[in-house]
Formats: sequence, C-alpha cells, structure tokens
Amino acid sequence: MNWAAGQQVLPGLPGIQLARALWLQGYPVQAVNRVHETLKEVLDHPVALTGALTWAIGVFFWTGDLASAELHINWFISHAEAYSLGPNVAVGRGLKAQLAVRQGDAKGGVKSLRDYLRKIRAARHGLILTEFNIS
Repeated sequence: MNWAAGQQVLPGLPGIQLARALWLQGYPVQAVNRVHETLKEVLDHPVALTGALTWAIGVFFWTGDLASAELHINWFISHAEAYSLGPNVAVGRGLKAQLAVRQGDAKGGVKSLRDYLRKIRAARHGLILTEFNIS
C-alpha cells in the first residue's frame, strides 16, 4: 500500500517499472525478461494485467520488437473487452494506433491515435497521454 497517498499500488506495476528502468539503464534483455515474469504474476488479476500491459508494451516498442508489441496489444484489447474494462479498451486501441505509426503507417496511425486520445482523456488515463502525444 502506498501509505503516503492512501492508495494501493496495483500488482504488477512495480515489476513493469523495474523493466522500464532496466531498459533505460541499457539492459534490454533483462527488461524484456522482467516484463514476461511480471505479466505471469498478474495473469489472474484482470485490472492489474491491463495496467501492467499498458506499460509493458512500451518496452517492446523501445527494443524494436514490434511483433511482441502487436501480440501483447491484441491480448490487452481482448482482455479489456472480455472484462468490460471500457476505458482500457480505448488505451489498447491507442496502443494499436501507436504501433501503426511505428510500422510505417504514420497517417493512419496518427488519425486513429487522435480519435482515441479524446476517449482516453475522458477516461482520465492521463499518464499514458504523454507517450501517445510523442507518437
């Protein structure tokens, strides 16, 4: 529990943040391994899994593994839909648009991303907006 803020930390987020830190420190293999380990830990937690996937997919983008990014984005979207996590579906679609930009469809990806940014803002998923705006 994050006692200072009076809120619980979602399971999986510390592991994903560690993965992102490992990548930033120049350890991409360890970062990807940490992503996979952390995702296994939260498989039975629908909200935690989508939270972890939100940030884990960035590690795949950073390492240039677009195939893994696409696989995890599709998993993210289907999982969010299956558990009626509507705002997370919008985040997943935003990640899909971000992937399109990275795969060379800048025009289509940016158009889709702009559409989903409105939905993501309305759902108050502000942290991911910076990464989407960069794309």
